[in-house]
Amino acid sequence: MGTLIKPDPGNAARAEELKTWLKKDAAAMYIITSAMEFSQVTLIQNCTSSKEILQKLNSIYEQKTELNKMLVHEKFYQYKMESSDSISQHIAKVENLAQEIRDKEEPISDSAIMTKILGSIPLKYNGVRQAWLSLDETKQTIANLMARLLDEEARLDANETSETALSTVAEKKKNT
Repeated sequence: MGTLIKPDPGNAARAEELKTWLKKDAAAMYIITSAMEFSQVTLIQNCTSSKEILQKLNSIYEQKTELNKMLVHEKFYQYKMESSDSISQHIAKVENLAQEIRDKEEPISDSAIMTKILGSIPLKYNGVRQAWLSLDETKQTIANLMARLLDEEARLDANETSETALSTVAEKKKNT
């Protein structure tokens, strides 16, 4: 196996070793750059070895990784339920955002996820929110919260349907 350190070019005895190392380094540079887009290649065009390329790419993308972590946290904390979303869609979106945070190797607790779910739902779910706060902590799980919110959504939808039907009947009686 070849060495990862470039042999000293001044040592005549190591000339063959240097030639082999340069070939392997050129192959490594080719492999790295062939997998890159042109805009990325321009970032490393002045690098003279595969090691320099990797160091440059690491320095560039480590900064972006920190920025990405910050952006995904920001997206999570600013998220609000859209009026067109169902409770299950809302919870899925919050869980997906939490997974994005975990994918960045950042911790996020179930408690933070539940707090986000409850804190970003419309006021019509205030009853569930209040009941949830008085629930024993051992029963405060994402699955239990989802079940309670889905039940409340079904109850609210049934009430809304009844009210719509009653107003339609009252409107028909008024017009006759």
